[in-house]
Amino acid sequence: MTHRLSLRRITIFDRISHVVTGSSRRMLLRTCGLTCAFVLFLGALIYLDYLRTIEASRQRLSHVASLFNQTFLSSLDLATAQISGVTEELSRSDLDDIEDFEQTYGARLQRIARQSQQIGIIAVIGPEGTVRWSTMQSFVGVEVADRAYFKRAIELSPGGYTLGEPIIARPTGMRVTPVAWPIVADGQPVRGIIASSLDEAYFEALLAGTRFDPDMVVEISSDDGHTAFSSAPDAAAMSQGRLESRARIRGSNLSTSVSVPRSTALAGLVVRSASFATISAILYACAIAAAFVAEKRSLALAAALERSRMEALRAVQARNQFQAIFQNVDDGIVVFDERGRVENANRRARDLLDVPDTRSAVAMLRPMRPRSDAGTAAASDARCTVRLGTMKNGQRREIRCRISRVDHILGQAYYCLLTDVSAEERLTNTRIQFIESINHELRTPLTSLSGSLNLYLDRYDDSLTPSGRKLIGMAKRNADRLLMLVNDVLTLQAVDHERLVVNREPLATREVVREAVAGMRGYADSFGVQLGAAEEVADVPILADERRLQQVLANLVSNAVKYSPRNGRVEVGATAHDDGSVAIWCRDEGPGIPAHARDSIFERFAPPAHEPAVQATGTGLGLAISKELVSRQGGRLELDTIHVNEPGGESAHGTTFRVVFEIDRGRAEGKAEET
Repeated sequence: MTHRLSLRRITIFDRISHVVTGSSRRMLLRTCGLTCAFVLFLGALIYLDYLRTIEASRQRLSHVASLFNQTFLSSLDLATAQISGVTEELSRSDLDDIEDFEQTYGARLQRIARQSQQIGIIAVIGPEGTVRWSTMQSFVGVEVADRAYFKRAIELSPGGYTLGEPIIARPTGMRVTPVAWPIVADGQPVRGIIASSLDEAYFEALLAGTRFDPDMVVEISSDDGHTAFSSAPDAAAMSQGRLESRARIRGSNLSTSVSVPRSTALAGLVVRSASFATISAILYACAIAAAFVAEKRSLALAAALERSRMEALRAVQARNQFQAIFQNVDDGIVVFDERGRVENANRRARDLLDVPDTRSAVAMLRPMRPRSDAGTAAASDARCTVRLGTMKNGQRREIRCRISRVDHILGQAYYCLLTDVSAEERLTNTRIQFIESINHELRTPLTSLSGSLNLYLDRYDDSLTPSGRKLIGMAKRNADRLLMLVNDVLTLQAVDHERLVVNREPLATREVVREAVAGMRGYADSFGVQLGAAEEVADVPILADERRLQQVLANLVSNAVKYSPRNGRVEVGATAHDDGSVAIWCRDEGPGIPAHARDSIFERFAPPAHEPAVQATGTGLGLAISKELVSRQGGRLELDTIHVNEPGGESAHGTTFRVVFEIDRGRAEGKAEET
């Protein structure tokens, strides 16, 4: 009997094992099928992404080629405008008298060749194809009647031009692309042509101005395969697998080809595919594992689904709460039109105007709308700002209402934006307090950090490795830069809100100059720049805040040092004038300030005045703060500069800032009597 019970137990266990084994096999087969489908699906997605990436890259290259062609044609149109005046006069002149031609038009054509970026060498060619005059003497007498560009140009009408195929210039041996304009007047026969050429340097300059991606290669070639220009560094760069797009240049047989390495175009695809495949594989593995667990733990899965349902409900509730908060904006908005077909006002607008409904809000604002009178500006430019006073809970609120008139398909409508000015003022005061608190909290640790780094360098400079010394120096410079930014923000905050304290006291200009030079000499030495006072420094009394004045001079000297060449000299001095003023000045030998930046140099966060290779790092606040500080002390800040690229700037470039104060007459006369 015991034996039979044992056999029965074995049979039950065998059946259970058989069921489990069959279920495992079915699960394994389903898993293999799903895995194959997953791999195929993943491959299909990656392939579709590959096709999309290739197409997007080609469209981008086509767009870039079109932009380059537009720039190129605009450049040629500009050259045509410069030449058109000359061709019209030449059509009425005698081209056979070379001496008279040289006296009448030679200097003018030479000037056009020098000043024009598009036009280099200019040649005047007679109708028979002989160069009669040229800015390059070696071109005179050359026969070009066999050139295709000459044959096309001789058939053109007034105001036109033609681009030839790339050729080898006979006098120079250089590859150029000819461009020609006819010398012809309306109703008159062609008297000849004016020809010039576009060399590779012109295309390189044009390409540099468009700021293409470094990996892009731009090539301009004719239909017969002759290359006018190629930005490829060598032939090996073009031999790689590349994606290319070509756009024809209007009115010529030239076309622009823009290409990038296929590896560059597909770099993002590789990253996306790898990331997507990795994430998908992880998710797929998790799903398979969850499926295996679900076979054995259905109750746990049901509980998990219930928890998921509750989480989904909470997510929906959170979304509804967010939408409710989002719809209740802090500004009131009222929209209406002339005929009353469009009327709407949000809850905030009704609250600010203290009205019960939209119609009442519109009725209150309609009389304030800007009128459309004949001869006034366009409707889209009409706007006005009014202020309303409303009572809320016994307190008077000031409301600013900006009303703009706009056009829509039904006519004119008015868009009203209501703002609680009282709330804005409270918010502004809170923001000011917050900024001041943050700046003060930053300044204390930054000052400690900068001082600690200075102390560390003083004590352990000899034992530091070059790389360690470099890192410590970099940390110190960054800490100083942050500290300077915090101080600048605090100073501007004080200036903007009339909290800047200025204590004017009698000062001697010679002592002011001496202290400024002494305080900044170490800074100048770190840049390898010589800093010193002028040989003759006027010693006259002024009324100014010593600390604020030294702050201004320190900023001017630091700027001068940054832009001065190594071993250059920065000079500080003071000069008295006959009009009763004295100028404390700082002069450097830097590149000077370009003309386009001089009007905005004293603005806050002014755009960089120099190119990136020349521009020094800074907050963009120093000169704005200096001007404010000088103005608060009763003076003015002046600028005198000569840029290196201006006429005469190669030998006399540099910048001088002058802080001008009135001389303290009473103390000056008393000092003279004592003397």
